[in-house]
Amino acid sequence: MIQKFTCVPRSDYDVVIVSNGTVAQISAKVSQINGQLSQNEIPTNSHITYLDSFKSLIAHLHTHTADQRFKGKVIFMFFNGLEFIQEVIGDLIDHYSRFMLMSYSSKNQKIEKLDNVYFYFDSSISEAPTEPSDPYDMFMYNNHSYEYHFNTVAIIANDIIKKMNFMIGRIRGVYIDDVNLHGERMIPLQHIHRNFPKVERIDLSSYHMMNDMIV
Repeated sequence: MIQKFTCVPRSDYDVVIVSNGTVAQISAKVSQINGQLSQNEIPTNSHITYLDSFKSLIAHLHTHTADQRFKGKVIFMFFNGLEFIQEVIGDLIDHYSRFMLMSYSSKNQKIEKLDNVYFYFDSSISEAPTEPSDPYDMFMYNNHSYEYHFNTVAIIANDIIKKMNFMIGRIRGVYIDDVNLHGERMIPLQHIHRNFPKVERIDLSSYHMMNDMIV
């Protein structure tokens, strides 16, 4: 499904948001991110296309020719449990497999390359059922109860970036809503930076909340 919402643009800059969140959820978090960075990092006054799957993103990118490659910003925003994350990872694996197969048969095969990518991970993705049903749940399951660990969200972020790495030129920002998450921050963040030099910045919502309290 593709839903297009066009704001009154100051320019023809395109923004694509891939998310399982509602438009209200997305708008609130985008405004929060822009406010934290003190700049219009994600321009809400441009052409915004909301997509609800990775497959829809690929279809959207294919509407651009090789000479007119998509040059806008792509924001992946993850909310509400692990189902959407699993769908995106599954679609990524399928897309990579198709690309590798076609690259062997055609020397002119080109991959979609994204140069302005952002990731947002909401703390609600760590909300899990009472029994572990997949590998990510196991990180949160302990003595028949869950703790919402920061490391769990960092592992998920690491996994998604790793599987998407083949089609990303630049990762402009990774934003994690960690206010309700427990555990060490520094080591998981260092792992992301070390594993993915393409990541230009990582922002935590708790860091900005602390700064606001100090000010």
